[in-house]
Amino acid sequence: MLGAGSYEFVSLAGDAPSVQGHAVSVGGSTDRALTPGILPVTRNNLYEPTQQYSAWISSRLPILVQDAEETIPRIRATTRMTPATASFPMTT
Repeated sequence: MLGAGSYEFVSLAGDAPSVQGHAVSVGGSTDRALTPGILPVTRNNLYEPTQQYSAWISSRLPILVQDAEETIPRIRATTRMTPATASFPMTT
């Protein structure tokens, strides 16, 4: 929940020009707790989570390949090939 005020989003990527959104005014008041401001995130902040995600994806790719290898023949067996679908790049 944001308190009353004027807000704008600014993206400060280290390897790209900054991008600044337009200001938006929020009026009124609330009884609830307010959302704290958003802290800047650096490339160093993202490095470890990115490495963890990359490792997880890499560990899942062999399973995806195996599932695809098992599924493609079943698709081919139940799909009538036409000139439009015959060139679809499915390999076994």
